[in-house]
Amino acid sequence: MTSIFGSGKSGKQEGPGGRSASRPAALPENALREGNVDSMRERGTRSLKRPFLLFLAFLLLYNLTLESPLTSDCMPNMYLPFSMLKHGSISLSFFQELYIAGRPYYLVPFREGLHSIFGIGTALFALPFFLPFAFGRSIPSFLTIIYVSKLAASFYVALSAAILYVALRRITEEKWAVLISLAYGIATPAFCTSSQALWQHAPSQFLLALTAYLLVRGKESRFFTALAGIPLGLSVLVRTTNLVFIPPLLLYVLWKRRSEAVAFLLCMLPAGAITAFYNQVAYGAFYRFPLMAPKYLLPASEFSKYNESGGFWQTNFFVGFFGNLISPSRGLFCISPILLLAAAGMFLLFKLRKECDADRSALLACFFLAFVAQLLLVSKKTDWTGGLSFGNRLLVDTLPFLVFLFVPLCAYFGKIQRKPTRRLLLCLAVILFLISVFFQLEGVFSYDRGSWDIWNQPEGSMWSIGKSQLLFYLQRPDIFIPPLVKHMSGEPVRIGSFEVDVSRGLPRLRFRLSELVFMRWYAIPPEGTERIPLFQLYGIKGENDLLITEEDLAGIPGGHDPDYLRDLIVTSASLEVEVTEPLSDIKKTYRLR
Repeated sequence: MTSIFGSGKSGKQEGPGGRSASRPAALPENALREGNVDSMRERGTRSLKRPFLLFLAFLLLYNLTLESPLTSDCMPNMYLPFSMLKHGSISLSFFQELYIAGRPYYLVPFREGLHSIFGIGTALFALPFFLPFAFGRSIPSFLTIIYVSKLAASFYVALSAAILYVALRRITEEKWAVLISLAYGIATPAFCTSSQALWQHAPSQFLLALTAYLLVRGKESRFFTALAGIPLGLSVLVRTTNLVFIPPLLLYVLWKRRSEAVAFLLCMLPAGAITAFYNQVAYGAFYRFPLMAPKYLLPASEFSKYNESGGFWQTNFFVGFFGNLISPSRGLFCISPILLLAAAGMFLLFKLRKECDADRSALLACFFLAFVAQLLLVSKKTDWTGGLSFGNRLLVDTLPFLVFLFVPLCAYFGKIQRKPTRRLLLCLAVILFLISVFFQLEGVFSYDRGSWDIWNQPEGSMWSIGKSQLLFYLQRPDIFIPPLVKHMSGEPVRIGSFEVDVSRGLPRLRFRLSELVFMRWYAIPPEGTERIPLFQLYGIKGENDLLITEEDLAGIPGGHDPDYLRDLIVTSASLEVEVTEPLSDIKKTYRLR
C-alpha cells in the first residue's frame, strides 16, 4: 500500500508487486552529463539554502527583544565558560559576585571549589560564543554576559528547528516540513523559554534534533544510525534527565536496525566517559550526577533547604502528570495548544498502522515513547512545576521528538476528499496555531521573571484559571519595547512595587522593573545636604531583591559611618535612583520613599 507518510525525500521507490523498496533512488543514466551535473548542484544549493534561511529567520526572531527571562538556574551556565577560558577550571570560585551574599543553591562545595549543580554540558556548547572575551584582562559586564548567553541559547534552538526541517522533509512533503518546523519554532515553548535564556534546554534540543535527523537517515545508511549515538550521549552531559530518552531510541535500533545496535552504543561511550569523568572530578563519584550533588556534598542542615530534601520523587503522580499536560499555568497543551494535533497524529499512526511504512511507523512510535518517558519522569519529580519560568519548561526537551507526530496527521489530511472536512480541519489547525503563537509572544514580551510567583502560591495557582499565569500577564501587559522604538519614543524604564525590608537586620530593597537597566542609587539625608552615592548595578526585568550587606555599606566611598548609611536607607531618608536603559541610553531619576 502507499505509505501514509507521503513521498518526502527519502529516496523510497515502489518495488515489484507494489512493495516498498527502501534503497536510495538511483541516478538516471545521463546524470553525469555536464548539464545534469549543474542541475544537481543547483538542487543541492537549494537544499542547503532553505534550512539556512529558516535558521537565520528564527535566530533574528528570537533576538527581537534583546531581553532575557534570567533566573538563577542560568547563572552557572553563563559564568562557567569564563572559568574554563580564563582559569582552565570547572570551578566557579573565581566569581565572588555569585556568592558574596551567601552560597546560592546552584553551587556546591567540593575540593576547595564551587561547582554547578547543572553540570558542564551547556557551558561547553556556549564556549564558542564567549571565546572573543577570553583575551581581555577581566570578564565583560553583566549586561554583555546576558546578551551573549541569550545569543548562544537562541542559536542552538534556531539550529534545532533547521535540523528538524531537514529531517522532516525526508519523510513528508516539503510544505508540511516547513509548516511543522514553523510550529516548532514559534508556537511552542522553544520560542518563549529555551531560546530566551541559557538554560540547559537549548543545546539539549539541538542534540536531540540531530539525533532524530540521524535516525531518520538511518534508513539510507546504517552509518547514520550508529552516528545518532553521539549526540544522544552528549545530550546526557548537557541535561541528566535526557537519560530517559536512551531506552526508547535503543528500542527502535534493536527493533529495526539490530545490526547497528552495537555501533550505536559504542558511539555513546565517549560522551558517557566524559560525563563520568566530570562527575568524578566535580562531585567525587562517577555515578553522582549533578542534581544529586547537594544531597551528598552539603551538611544535612543546608540540604534541608532544598525542595528535594525529602526525596527527589515526592509529587503525587497524577498531580504531576496532568499538571504538566493540562494545568492552566504549566500544561504543555495549554501553553501550546497546537501540540494537540501531535496527539491526534499519534492516534492516526496507531489506527492506520497497516497502511504506513513499517520502519517510519516504528521510529515515530519510539519518538512518542521518548516523550512519554520524560513525562513520567517529571510527573513524579518533587519540583514538577519547573520553578521560575513561563508555561511548561520541563517537557521542552521532548519537542524535537513530539513534532514528528504531526507527520501522520499531515499525510492523512492530504488524503481527505471532502472539501468541507478539509476546510474545517484547516481552520481548527490555524486557530490552534495562532493561539499558540500569541501565548509564546506573551511569554517573550510580558513575562517578567517572578511577579506571578510572588502574587500567587504556585501549588494552588497551577490549577486555577482565574489565577493562571497566562491570565495574570494578559491583565498586566508590561510589554518590552525594542531599543530602536524606545529611542524614538523616549519612554523611560518603569519602577514599581518598591519596599524596604529590615526584618532580618540588614536592609533589603525589593522593586519591580519593566526591563533590564543600569541603576545608580543615592541616599538623600534629611538635613538636605548633597545626595550620597551608594552603589550601582544592573537590575533585570521583573522582581528584584537587593540585600545590602555590612561589606556593601563599609565599601561606600566618602568615609561615611555604615550605621549612619543603614539608618538613612531604612528610616527617614529618601532614596534616589537613576535608571539608564543600556541600549537606547534613555535616563530617568526616581525619588523613592
